[in-house]
Amino acid sequence: MNAHQALTKLRKAIGPKIGWHENNKALDAAGRAAADIEATKLREQERALKAEVDALRAKLLDVPEYIELCKRLSIVRKRADNEQSASHRYRITVGKSMDIFFHVIVEGDNWEDVIARAKEKGILK
Repeated sequence: MNAHQALTKLRKAIGPKIGWHENNKALDAAGRAAADIEATKLREQERALKAEVDALRAKLLDVPEYIELCKRLSIVRKRADNEQSASHRYRITVGKSMDIFFHVIVEGDNWEDVIARAKEKGILK
């Protein structure tokens, strides 16, 4: 099924204010799952490093080890945020324009996924 065919079906079900977004940089299902696992591991590291940082902060604010831990925490936190974000992006997002808001109805990696998920949600028959 191509984009035109999928959008024709979705337009009939959602209405004239339908909108969509395609993200060619989004991960596929396996990539999202891997990113989610990696983000979970990184969040565990983040929590452990944060506990160390907090313990040292209470005692020694000017110790070089404290500065190094802060840097490591910042790096791991940023990586975890990026992986978590990647684990929630889809290549195609379909929804309805609500003036200044865009209400997401269904997402998928290709138009077949979008149609299948729309059927699962009862939007299409």
